[in-house]
Parts: sequence; C-alpha cells; structure tokens
Amino acid sequence: MKKNNKYLKVIILCLLVTTFISASNANTNFEKNEDDNHKPNEYFPFLEDSDQFSIQSTELDEIKKEAEKILKENERNVIVEEDIQNLSHEELAELNLLPLEDISKSDFQIQSEVRFLVPSYLRRQINTYYCGPAATLQAITTAGNASSIPGTTTTAKQQTLGSNGYLYTDRDNGTWIEYIPAVMNEFVPRARSWTTRTFDTSSSSKSSMQYMVRSNHSFGDAVIYLVKPGPLSYYSGNPGGHYISGSGIYYRSGSYNDYANIDLRLNDPHYSNNYYGVHIEPFNNVVDAMHKYSTERGPANIVY
Repeated sequence: MKKNNKYLKVIILCLLVTTFISASNANTNFEKNEDDNHKPNEYFPFLEDSDQFSIQSTELDEIKKEAEKILKENERNVIVEEDIQNLSHEELAELNLLPLEDISKSDFQIQSEVRFLVPSYLRRQINTYYCGPAATLQAITTAGNASSIPGTTTTAKQQTLGSNGYLYTDRDNGTWIEYIPAVMNEFVPRARSWTTRTFDTSSSSKSSMQYMVRSNHSFGDAVIYLVKPGPLSYYSGNPGGHYISGSGIYYRSGSYNDYANIDLRLNDPHYSNNYYGVHIEPFNNVVDAMHKYSTERGPANIVY
C-alpha cells in the first residue's frame, strides 16, 4: 500500500507540473475577473481557495525535485495503463498489481526456484564398457583440470583413466566405483577428500543426498552417479550398471525437502545416441535408479 501511495503522489505532482507548464505556454490568465469562464478550482479542485495562486516557479522546481526523489526511492518506474495491459500474469503478480484472488501458488514458484549448477561437459565413452572413465573425465573437466590427465585427446585421456593404476576398467567388470575417489583426489584435489556413499529411497536418505549434491555443486564440483538406468525417463528396458555425472540440482518449489519438485541435471556419456546427452531428470527417478543398482549389484552408488 505504501508503494501505491508513493506512485499516486508522483502522478499528482507530475500533473501539477504539466498543468502549470501548459497553462504558461498558452498564456492562460488565472486572475479572477467576471469574464473568466473557468474558476481556478476547476483546474485544481484539490487545492483550497487560499492556496490556488500561491504556487510560484520556485515551488514548481521543488515539486519537480520531490517527484524525482520519490522516483529514485522506488526501484520501479511508474507504470501507465498501456504498459499494464502488456504485462504477463506473472509480471503483474510480481509487481503486486493482481487482485489477491488472482494470485495462485504457481505465480510464486517461478520466483522461488533455487538451483545449483556447475559447468556442464559431455565426453562420449569410447566403447561399450568405458562409462566409468568417461563420467570421471566429465567430472574432472567440470573442475577445469582435464589438462592434467595424460593424453592429447579426450579419447587418449579416457584410455589413461581406464588403465591399470587408475580405474582398472575392463570388459568383464567395467569400472569398480571404489577406484574413482582416488582418481578424483589426484586430479581434483580439495580440502574434503572424494569418497563414495550409498543412498536409498527413504526420506532421511533423500534429505542427505540432496544436501550432499547441493554442497558439491555449490563448491563448483560435479558428482558421479552409479545407476541401473531403467527408472530414468529417457531409458527403456532394464540395462546394466552405468555411470553418469551430475552437473546441477533444481529446487523447483524452493524447498530442499520437496523431493517431488527437485530435478537433477545429468550428463550421460553413453555410446548410444539414444541416451547420450544432457538430461533434466526428476530427483526421485535418479534415487530409484541408484537404489536399483545398489540392491542388485553392489552397495555404493555415488562419488562426491
């Protein structure tokens, strides 16, 4: 209400200035006489009779300054009717110009969304079982440290990461998740060492997981998910274990524990074009895919 009063004051002050300038340009005579068809209070009905002729040019300057001051104190310019007609429903809500009954919860969700994003990179795995080295390379690249990996090309760097001494990746076993933290600690050193953890579908586990992902991203680091990707919306069937790096988390409603309204940004290095790419996936789907891997293949399902 205070904002509206300020806008009204500005408009009244501007009308005063405009009317006086117009009257001056037209050489209008406001002196009282019997032949005058317009009484002074017809021009300024909101002024008392004693005030009708007391405004001098210096006072007009003061009115101008006051109007400019009020405009500067407000972050928004005065919106005229034509501008209001061109505003969207969301913009009207943001400016408090909608009737209360027209403002729904959805009007505020856009304004309250919170997101934590890190640089997003894709490195396609060089064969059917190199998702581990590829996802690890993506995470190292997010940190800006890919140049420290031996190899002049992304293919060569994947081969380095997959070799013995690093991830020990092979056709029969793929990549064991337990090897990844040591590689991340070597190429992306930080105060807190990289480690693995297991998350499940319980509310307490989801709460811990979203916090951990958010914490990693807030410090500029990716995470690496180990999943059986069947529960993910862009997969079909029941494929085996697969590594995917994570580069973002979106809290659509602004709440950290509203799991149905949290999304994760996934960087899938899959060799097939059907799955390769950046995907925005519901948080619950990713948790289900991680839990599916842990119950069927092994305990740990994330590197962070």
